[in-house]
Formats: sequence, C-alpha cells, structure tokens
Amino acid sequence: MLRYKFLMAAVLGLVVASVSAVPAKAILVDYKISFSDASGSSTGSGILVLDLPTVKTAFIPWTNLPNSIFSNLNATFGTLHFELTNSNIAYGGIAGAHLWTGEPDSSHLSIAVTQSQNGLASGTPYLALYNGWDNNGSFQIKRVDGSDLSNGRYALDAPSLHAIAAVPEPSAWAMMILGFAGVGFMAYRRKSKPALLAV
Repeated sequence: MLRYKFLMAAVLGLVVASVSAVPAKAILVDYKISFSDASGSSTGSGILVLDLPTVKTAFIPWTNLPNSIFSNLNATFGTLHFELTNSNIAYGGIAGAHLWTGEPDSSHLSIAVTQSQNGLASGTPYLALYNGWDNNGSFQIKRVDGSDLSNGRYALDAPSLHAIAAVPEPSAWAMMILGFAGVGFMAYRRKSKPALLAV
C-alpha cells in the first residue's frame, strides 16, 4: 500500500513539474534596412533582428542597449561590413508604438545604435544609426579618428519571422525543481521508516 502511494505521489510530482515547465516563447523578427544618400540613391542594405516577446503589448518604450529586445544588426556598404551585437554597442535604444500586438509590426519602429570604438584601431570605420520615426532615421559612417566617411538616411521594410525560440521562465524552473524535491522527500521518508518485525 505504501509503495502504491509513493508511486502515485511520484507520478503526480512529475506531472506537475512537466506541466509547469511549459516554456515561454520569444520570436526573432528580421527587418530589412535600406540605406541611401541625400539624393535617395541606394548606398547599402542590412538586416536588423529583434528578439520580441510573445506578450501582447501595445507599446515597447525606449530601452538602453544592451537589452533583451535587440539581437543584432548587419549592414553592408560596398566593401564595408558592420555587425553590431549587444557586445559591441556603445549605447543606443529601440522605440516602437504598436511594435508587438500579436504580429510583428514596423510601422512605428525607430532605432538608435552606435557601434563601440573600443579596441578599434585609429582610422577604422564604425557605424552609427540615429532615430527618426515611422521606420526611418539617419546614419553616419565615421572613422575612429573622428572624420566622416559617409552619411544619409535609413528605412526599415516590413518585418518577417526569423525563428521561434522557446526559453523556460524562471517560475517554470522553480516549479519543476519543487516537484522533484517533493518526490525525493517522499522517497527519503519512505526509506527512513523502520521496518516492521515479523512476530
């Protein structure tokens, strides 16, 4: 009988742990960026990737980078290529109204990111984007010594889903550990009881 109760408790603990460990999803969304000069001629292109939560919120406010929303930015201007991640950004932010309402939206997305100059040799180009609104803004390519190399405007195209990553929330981990701890405690109590002697 005790063995049956222990087995039922173990099964119950595992069920609770597995149900509570349903992971939260985050969606990687690609935004194509086109760069142009003052006359409107194309000077480069790129991809901005944001890691958006599935929580439906009407407004994502300004955020200081690095943050969990910005994933990376790749931009190519002829022979120049820039790859910005949270590890090589000096400062910046992302703003959006109706950026995430169940579907990715770029109709009111604005970004401002500046590549860090740390570790770059004098004369090395770096990229800076400045916020506008409604999918546009300005950019500058500068050299570490301070001279300007290029500048113009950027515009974001419609977004597309890149990938969906499932990541367990801390509460899910806590519930799972609690479930296994309960099973272990019941097993410990079962073993610590003295065996009945047959008369």
